[in-house]
Amino acid sequence: MATAQYMDFHQFNETYLHELRAQDVTTEAHFVSYFSKILNNKLRRRLACPEHIKDVQQETLLRAWAAVRAEGGIRQPERFGAFVSSVCNNILRESYRTRARIKPLDDLQCDPRDQSPAPDGMLLAAETKAQVQRVLSKLPPKDRKILRAVFFEQRDKDEVCLELGVSRDYLRVLLHRAKRQFVAEYR
Repeated sequence: MATAQYMDFHQFNETYLHELRAQDVTTEAHFVSYFSKILNNKLRRRLACPEHIKDVQQETLLRAWAAVRAEGGIRQPERFGAFVSSVCNNILRESYRTRARIKPLDDLQCDPRDQSPAPDGMLLAAETKAQVQRVLSKLPPKDRKILRAVFFEQRDKDEVCLELGVSRDYLRVLLHRAKRQFVAEYR
């Protein structure tokens, strides 16, 4: 069973703030150690990431220090502890707003898939392309022309019919023969 830690709360006064303004080393060290403990306890309940806790803690001390040094910054020295706590609350709210507006990329989407072929796939594609070119070169010119127009250039079949001077039905027959001839040469 854990034992509770008790903390002595410091009574702040004008003398304490005057010593902070005068950059008294002992008072500065007390200021940092005293509020670091309080802020750390407060922030551990609200933030999970140790880096965020440290960032908010440092920003709080920096802003409180600036208020102490500013002309008319702290009007009620006895409420200095509450002032530092409210500065911390404001920084926390700013932090929440910033994180709510900026979403990490991991939450938005996964990395896009790499659409480029793998090196072995590229090699296989190059070899296949060379083999198809060799087979096409062995076919009669008419079969080669039909296969290139329909499959490689993906031209409209009516346009190919006009170019060859054949009907759509006869183009189907010519295409069938050319494919059969291609497969025979390929094997």
